[in-house]
Amino acid sequence: MPKYKYFLLFFGGIAILLLWSFFPVSFDNNDDQAMFAIASGLFSGISSPNLILSNIFNGKLLNLLFSLTKSFNWYTLYLQMIQMLCFLSICFLFIKNKNVDFLTSLFLVVFILLSFFTLSIVKLQFTTVALFCCFTALFYLQSEIKKLSKLILVFTFIYFSILIRKESLYIFILFSLPLLIIKRKEIKFSSAYFTSILFALIFFGISVYYNNNNSLYKQQHTYSNVNALDIIAAKPIKINNTFLEKNNFTHDDIKLLQSWLLADDAYLSGNKMKELAKSLKVNRNSSDVLTELKKIINDERYLLLIYFMTIIS
Repeated sequence: MPKYKYFLLFFGGIAILLLWSFFPVSFDNNDDQAMFAIASGLFSGISSPNLILSNIFNGKLLNLLFSLTKSFNWYTLYLQMIQMLCFLSICFLFIKNKNVDFLTSLFLVVFILLSFFTLSIVKLQFTTVALFCCFTALFYLQSEIKKLSKLILVFTFIYFSILIRKESLYIFILFSLPLLIIKRKEIKFSSAYFTSILFALIFFGISVYYNNNNSLYKQQHTYSNVNALDIIAAKPIKINNTFLEKNNFTHDDIKLLQSWLLADDAYLSGNKMKELAKSLKVNRNSSDVLTELKKIINDERYLLLIYFMTIIS
């Protein structure tokens, strides 16, 4: 590969640094704001590794960084650095191809930056970063680099994606199946694929076990409360007045929960909210399914396009 093509990675990195410098930090939803506040101790003054939606390993690292200085936003930097690593890694795979000339490489770097990464850099979101790690792993899984290097890189990106959001492993497995079908006759690919899946599952099991056995989570029933809230707030439900009265909730309470605003401690104390969640039935018709599918495609259209690029590359 001509050495001058490496400079495109340098200029790509500079472009991302400029975006960081000229655009203020803007989280795409309030999950990141909450985890930043937990990790930094913004409201309580006490940093905590219990990020709930991200693994506690991430929380411990962020606690260490925030112990150095709380005047710097380490949470955002952590996600931004991983995001930049994904961008540079994907660009490198295209640039290193000897059949791709300088102008084509330049076009690809600009296209990947402007089409996929710019919006997610300006509006940072932990789920999107985890998915970028997944798709970067997919690129490297089918690359022509040496097997050991391939396995290390694939596992590294899967490692980050699981720690940031564990559900991203399901996406990796689901979206890697078409690759396995297409390349089923290639022994080297199949070997790398099953080895990657095995190590990813082992790490996933260890990280989830360690995270779920956190004493504070168990004491406060964190995940059962989060799951109950998710049923009430995030899914179309059929509200039965009898169940509301039985659990001392009103329609206004439900509206408050559906706005993700937990202003009353009663919602998170005892088993009232969990019992209510068990009573309420999900009322999802074909129109709701279609709406949800359109929302997913619209929200993650850039990442889905990256996935299709992994298939045809």
